[in-house]
Amino acid sequence: MKQWWNTRGQKLVAKLRDPKGNVFIENGIWIIIVVLAMILPIEALRNALVGAFNQITSNLNAIP
Repeated sequence: MKQWWNTRGQKLVAKLRDPKGNVFIENGIWIIIVVLAMILPIEALRNALVGAFNQITSNLNAIP
C-alpha cells in the first residue's frame, strides 16, 4: 500500500492541485448533477408510458 501511495497517490494529489486537473473534476461534477437532475423527469415519463400502455392493453383485451 505504501508503495502504491508513493507512486500513484502522489500523482493523484498533484493532479488534484493542478488547475488543469480541476477542470476535469468540475466537468465530472456537472455531469453528475445533470444526470441526477434527469432522473425524476425520466421516471415520470416512464410511469406515464407504463400507464398508457396498460390502458391500451386493457382496451385491446376488452375487444371480443
